[in-house]
Amino acid sequence: MIISFQNDTFDLCFCHYLLLWLKEPESILQEMVRVLKKSRWICCFAEPDYQSRIAFPSQLEKLGLMQNSALIQQGVNIKAGRNLVDWIKQNNLSNINWGILGSHQNPDNDLDRENTEWSTLERDLQNNFSQEEVSFYKKIVQEINSDGIRILFIPTFYVYAQKQ
Repeated sequence: MIISFQNDTFDLCFCHYLLLWLKEPESILQEMVRVLKKSRWICCFAEPDYQSRIAFPSQLEKLGLMQNSALIQQGVNIKAGRNLVDWIKQNNLSNINWGILGSHQNPDNDLDRENTEWSTLERDLQNNFSQEEVSFYKKIVQEINSDGIRILFIPTFYVYAQKQ
C-alpha cells in the first residue's frame, strides 16, 4: 500500500485500532515511517490482543470465543497487539516504547460502558450466531455485571518510536 504523500512530510504519524484490520499491517507502518520526518514520532495508540482475553466467570469464556470467531471472519488479526512491537522493530526505528493499557475497573455498575460494550459485541456476533444465542449471553452478562463480579480484560498494546 502506498500513501500519496511525499517522503519526510509529517512530524507525527499515528493510528488507533487500525492495524488489526489490515492484511499487511507491516506495509502501512512502512509507509507511515516513509512519510515521517527524521527524528519524529510514530505512535500506535491501541491494538488489542483478543486471543489473550481474560473473562470471568467461566460462562463468559464461550462468549469471548464466539466474538473471536466472528472477528476472524471479518478479517481481524486477533493477535495484532502481541505483534505490534515486532512490526515496529522491522522499520529500524529508535526509542521504542511500548506497553499495555491499564485495566482499572470499578465493580459498580457502569451502564454507559456496559451498553457500549454490548453494542460492539452484538454487532460482531450478529452475522454468525442466532439472535436467541446472543440474547442468552446478553442476559448472563447483565446478571454478572449487576453482581459486580465480572472480569473482562483484553490486553491492548501501544507503541511509540522515533524515526532515525
